[in-house]
Amino acid sequence: MYKLDIINFYKTGNNIIDNNIKKLINITNKLIAYINKGACAEEISNIIFLLIFYAQENIKNKEKILRNNNKFTDDIKTHHKNFTNKILEYKNAFANGEKNICIDIYKFLILWINNENKINKQIF
Repeated sequence: MYKLDIINFYKTGNNIIDNNIKKLINITNKLIAYINKGACAEEISNIIFLLIFYAQENIKNKEKILRNNNKFTDDIKTHHKNFTNKILEYKNAFANGEKNICIDIYKFLILWINNENKINKQIF
């Protein structure tokens, strides 16, 4: 698998929003590196931890910016809640002994990043 390149993603002009997506791309690239090394089962807990932190901090920051600019909607809140719920599903699956979730998380993150890119283009 090839790593993602931040250059290919839409820049909003808002450093916080742009850094949020960059952080998620960096997490995804760590996951890709683990998958490529065959070490994902051993390292997936680190990825899940990073994703939980991302959901708590970065999504909250984005929502604050959107509220301050009158661009926050219920659809965005639902979209972000779906991300958080999906990460918690992966956390619970891992806690229950499932270690073959790396590819599922990878696929989810790729879709999420592409959707975020589309949403950011519409909003900014």
